[in-house]
Amino acid sequence: MFDLLISLAVFLPLAGFIVGSLFPERYKNNHAPLICTAFLGVSFVSTFLLAINLKFGQIHYTQLWTWFKIKNLRVDWGMLIDSLSLTMVLLVTFISTLVHIYSLGYMHNDHHKGKFFTLLSLFTFAMLLLVTAPNLLQLFVGWEGVGLASYLLIGFWYKKENPPTAAMKAFIVNRVGDVGLVAAIGFIFYIFSTVEFMPIFTKIAVSSYSKQTLHLFGNMPAFDLIGLCLLLAAMGKSAQFGLHTWLPDAMEGPTPVSALIHAATMVTAGIFLICRFSNLFELAPIAQIVMLIVGSVTALFAGYTALTQNDIKKVIAYSTCSQLGYMVMACAVSAYSVAIFHLVTHAFFKALLFLGAGSVIHAMSGEQDIRRMGGLHKSIPFTYIIMLIGSLAITGIPIFSGFFSKDAIIESLYNSHMPFSNAAFAIAIIVVILTAIYSWRLIFIIFHQEPHCDEQVSAHIHESPASMKIPLFILSIGAIFSGYIGKKCYLNEGLGFKWGNALMHIPLDHHNVPLFIKYLPLLISILGIMIAYVLYVTRRNIADYVMQKCSFLYKLSHNKFYIDELYDLVFVKPVKVLGLLLSKGDINIIDKFGPDGLASGIFKVSDCVKKTATGQVNHMILAFIFVLFLMFAYILCVPYLPIHLNFIGG
Repeated sequence: MFDLLISLAVFLPLAGFIVGSLFPERYKNNHAPLICTAFLGVSFVSTFLLAINLKFGQIHYTQLWTWFKIKNLRVDWGMLIDSLSLTMVLLVTFISTLVHIYSLGYMHNDHHKGKFFTLLSLFTFAMLLLVTAPNLLQLFVGWEGVGLASYLLIGFWYKKENPPTAAMKAFIVNRVGDVGLVAAIGFIFYIFSTVEFMPIFTKIAVSSYSKQTLHLFGNMPAFDLIGLCLLLAAMGKSAQFGLHTWLPDAMEGPTPVSALIHAATMVTAGIFLICRFSNLFELAPIAQIVMLIVGSVTALFAGYTALTQNDIKKVIAYSTCSQLGYMVMACAVSAYSVAIFHLVTHAFFKALLFLGAGSVIHAMSGEQDIRRMGGLHKSIPFTYIIMLIGSLAITGIPIFSGFFSKDAIIESLYNSHMPFSNAAFAIAIIVVILTAIYSWRLIFIIFHQEPHCDEQVSAHIHESPASMKIPLFILSIGAIFSGYIGKKCYLNEGLGFKWGNALMHIPLDHHNVPLFIKYLPLLISILGIMIAYVLYVTRRNIADYVMQKCSFLYKLSHNKFYIDELYDLVFVKPVKVLGLLLSKGDINIIDKFGPDGLASGIFKVSDCVKKTATGQVNHMILAFIFVLFLMFAYILCVPYLPIHLNFIGG
């Protein structure tokens, strides 16, 4: 029973991709969207039935076939379901199903919507393959599959100028992180002689493994080196500072893709990887400290950058970076289940915000610049309420999901005794007010300021169709109530499963948190909302004054700290110059004297030979007599030659 449900959950999206792709182009747009959506729906139902029947904390492994066997290395293809992977499969299938339904309305007029739906299904399958993998090599296949599918979907509108560049950027930046994962797989196999998760996690608790060092890296503890490699991989996928530059540009893809990337796939893969190897990180203190620094810097940098962006989707994209920084910080202080809790609640309100933004863009005839919006609360009231719910959730207002998960992260940081944990706690509090300001800046500018759009766009403002409203309504329920459901699973009981002797969840001690610290994030959030209201509704001249007086800080945020320009100067331009120099050498030296020179010589010789082939009988007889003359002359002269040629036998 379990095997069947797991197989349906994982492989039905792949079946949707294959079946949808087999349709001829003239039928694909009509049939592929419905088939892919139906298959995703059945996949979610199968996962839901599995969750009902599988006890929380139970581990179930389904072996499908042996992938390959080389000496002592045997790698099976299978599916591993535990509390962590079950959480991810439920989340991925549910969010993906809603995104598919939403896309039926959003992509209704697109001429290639059939191809779009098949790629969405492929994206979902790759993520499911990743989170159910029982070994590192299968996880790597899913990891790369997610990267490939995101590349295809970000660049879906390839005839436009920006999407292909954004897709290529996402693909290349993620390859940097993938170097870390490949290195980690190599080190893990070197130390444990296996790539299967269950034997690895059993051996991690053995002291003889945890005390190993790798001499090639200055006697660095092996677990710290592996942890740093895994962290590099997670930084690429989860868009942490330094490898984050692809994520805002990924907004060039259709809005449903943005929602799927930010809520349930791609960026959550890095957090999943860290949590999957949580017991290894517990024995890697250097990696944990680096992780805490990376998460803190990412949360602060992205939150500050989001304050001044004007593209509605890019504001929400930087918001994702910031929230992922929170999750990485939680993992760094051993609150892995809290990180997963925030990942789940974040999936609901971030999908709600992105799809709500898509509804705004749909109403505004494709406009994404918030400076050209305004006064939309009367024109699209349903979308307004949806965006309000999403903003209340991400801000952490009570009864909404973010209140439970984000506050749990802040309390975990407060309780931590790790180096730099006090600084991380202070940064987390600062990010709370930044989150409130940029989130409500969107609400006030888009819905409450006077209209800034032209008359032609204003005349066509309309609410979204039912196929877009239904997923938004369902996600709004999740954004409100997922915190109540999740806190019992992730805060009180933990994820409840063990690998060997290592427990993934470090219980959160609520009793050691003072009352002031408990309510500090809420007070800060309310203060942030009030500041946003003053700056963008009642006293908008103050915002302009601050921008003028603090122009450097404003430009730093608006230009994203000039990191793209720095990378362009340090990496892109030197590589481009080197490529041009090598290409000139290739053309002027290798090609000129190699293939082109040889080919040119052959052409010249053939031209000369061709001129002798006139087809006239007298010319052929003359040539025959000339050849005979040469042969007789050679035979007569052989005895008098000083050197006898062996091949003649003279």
